[in-house]
Amino acid sequence: MVARNALHSALDPHQAATLLVNELHSQDPSRFSRMAVRVCNGAVALTGSVPSDHAKAQAFQRARAVFGQAAIIDAIEVTHRGARSVFRCDVV
Repeated sequence: MVARNALHSALDPHQAATLLVNELHSQDPSRFSRMAVRVCNGAVALTGSVPSDHAKAQAFQRARAVFGQAAIIDAIEVTHRGARSVFRCDVV
């Protein structure tokens, strides 16, 4: 598991998103392989799908541990559809 420490505070938000997705996927690929994390303007959006309410809550808790007090938008659906990736949102 990723521990909340000085390393995370030094990570770029997009690196932290990649870290979160990789951690969840390695923890249980069948539950988290269709989940995505997007970072845009300081907010973190959890998107895609997971197979249970428990998996959804676990993903949110891990995101809170990695991103601390950043705004976290929980847009995860509890279904069997979705896509896993990390998207960049660059402000122009």
